Amino acid sequence: MTLYHGVTLGGTSWKAGKRHPTLEDHSVVGAGAQVLGPIIIGKNARIGSNSVVVKDVPENATCVGIPGRNLLQKVNTQEASPETKHKRKAIAEKYGFDAYAVSEENPDPRSKRNGYNARTCPSNGYQSRRNV
Repeated sequence: MTLYHGVTLGGTSWKAGKRHPTLEDHSVVGAGAQVLGPIIIGKNARIGSNSVVVKDVPENATCVGIPGRNLLQKVNTQEASPETKHKRKAIAEKYGFDAYAVSEENPDPRSKRNGYNARTCPSNGYQSRRNV
């Protein structure tokens, strides 16, 4: 599951028992969304930014708005064909796209496995006075 910035997963009552939402595998909740109450967000569901969801979201559905409304539900959840994957990879390489700007050729400079730390990382232009 992926939760973006400022998401609220909240209870709606003080009664004993389940009060908070359940997010199933591979669900995505957009920035600022509020998911309230003992509801279930299905597998592969997507919730749009700043939506207020108070009802269950089925598997493979997209939910947006205030209150949240289910817009569409994916019918075909099969994996892309090898030909489609190859085309996507070729386009990504053409434009130089790497998700979150991290790839094998461009490792995270702040990763401890690369021998850097935040104070001595050459890419951030900051160097501690103790290390000068």
